[in-house]
Amino acid sequence: EPIMNRLIGIDPLTPLFVLCYGICQWMKGEIEQSLSTFRGVYELEPEISFITLFMAYNLAWQNKYDEVYALVDRMIPQGPSDLFATWCLFFTEVLRGDKTRALQLLTEEAKSFFWNDPEGPWFGAGAFALLDEKDEALDWLEHLVDRGCINYPFLSEQDPLLANIRGEPRFEKLMNRIKPEWERFETRVVLNGSLRTGSGLASPGDRS
Repeated sequence: EPIMNRLIGIDPLTPLFVLCYGICQWMKGEIEQSLSTFRGVYELEPEISFITLFMAYNLAWQNKYDEVYALVDRMIPQGPSDLFATWCLFFTEVLRGDKTRALQLLTEEAKSFFWNDPEGPWFGAGAFALLDEKDEALDWLEHLVDRGCINYPFLSEQDPLLANIRGEPRFEKLMNRIKPEWERFETRVVLNGSLRTGSGLASPGDRS
């Protein structure tokens, strides 16, 4: 987070920097603050669909489904190759509980892209858990952990989209695996020429 604050101070108009700061807030449990950050970057670049996707998931965390639907309805996909838009449309049907329609919308190309995206496995785990596709959700969650996400509090307790798979043997085994890693984790950040110890937060996409 200190690095993101510094980047935003240097260049506050680069959407990716602001988005990453919002993700840091989210991983710390600052849900409303992160949504405010996402709204700010959305106002700068409303046509960028990956910003819409992060906002949609954040709103879903807060059970603001109607806002998700309205947000995605306003989205203008940048052609058939806009895989973030594809996932947004898939996710809205997930929230509506229309499993058949959701799976129809999720193309193999989008699925492959998000499987290999830093945050994509997290999105996949939550979506498939909501669809009651527990094995699929756990496949995505295990892949997320294998790619470096060891944020034990976030995954074991905080993410409401994963509620349906908590208690599953594979879930418990995975949490038992990452808990000691999380407890040993220590973020070390070089800032302004000095070594500082951070809070130990690891978010999706971190390689710890």
